[in-house]
Amino acid sequence: MSARRVNKWGGDATILGPAAGEPAPVGPPHRGAAIATAVAAPLVTALPQGRWSRSPNVVFRSTLQGVMVLPPEGTAVVLSGVAAGVWEALTQPAMADQLAQRTSGAVDDVLDALRELQVMGAVREIR
Repeated sequence: MSARRVNKWGGDATILGPAAGEPAPVGPPHRGAAIATAVAAPLVTALPQGRWSRSPNVVFRSTLQGVMVLPPEGTAVVLSGVAAGVWEALTQPAMADQLAQRTSGAVDDVLDALRELQVMGAVREIR
């Protein structure tokens, strides 16, 4: 097991992927894949078709690399690809199929991004 790496904000940088010389994680080729493989078991196995919103008290900033989010109980993570698009589309609560339309992405990709964002505490399902 590799040692914990710290990013410039003091958060755990190991969830963003391997350092030079470390083996790459097995999983989908998007940046958020490292998040899903870092968690032993997902908190949610199937996502219901509820409405989704950003979790309150999540600090975020747009950067050149993507959207950096800092959940209250987590570490800073830079989102890119579908996850960043879903985050940007959640300016107002929406269902997964609406988010897929807003981001021009596949519903399965949006559901994967929502699952990763939920695991890190950045989004929540609302009723």
